Amino acid sequence: MIEISRIPEEIRKKLIKKKFNRGELISYGSNGKIGYLLKGEALGTKYHEDQRTVFPKLLREGEFLGMSFLLLDGDLDFELEARTDIEVLEIPESIFERYILSDLNIQIKLLKKVNSYLLQGTRAFFIRIQGGTKAYFAYVLYLFSEHEDVVYLKNYTEISDVIFSNKTMFYRLVKEFEERNIIEKTRTTLIIKNRKLLEPYFEEYIYKV
Repeated sequence: MIEISRIPEEIRKKLIKKKFNRGELISYGSNGKIGYLLKGEALGTKYHEDQRTVFPKLLREGEFLGMSFLLLDGDLDFELEARTDIEVLEIPESIFERYILSDLNIQIKLLKKVNSYLLQGTRAFFIRIQGGTKAYFAYVLYLFSEHEDVVYLKNYTEISDVIFSNKTMFYRLVKEFEERNIIEKTRTTLIIKNRKLLEPYFEEYIYKV
């Protein structure tokens, strides 16, 4: 993780903190500012050329918002939404470039991170097209549970929208994964009990590089 402390404290104190309510759209990178997530979670959604969602990326505290636009010269293919109530530190592009991007090692780290997002999006697209809804659902759960075993939901149908599924199919998949002891459903979460068991659902469809 790239430390925000690289920006001198006297400068950080003058930066604006902005709050967003859950569900609000967030715009960084295109407005001359980079966001730094202080509290909460944001959802970065990548779109295919037909404007359908092909990959959701969960961003947590300590991550930068708007990097793909800045590093990929205006490639704004991620839409950001506040998944919870969040607080963001707004960093002017000039300050971000001076104190963070000026370090070659950090440039490499950031580019690798952005490239990782794009690669995951490509893989997700192939999994969705070749493997169908079940494979894509398993892949989404697998990625969302990379750092913790809980996937938080606004409601049970939130992920059904992400995976282009109707409610009936979504509940059927959840029931199947529960019966196989892969997940446990609570009122507002899906708990991943065995992440490894998700892999067989999508691994044969994954795009290799």
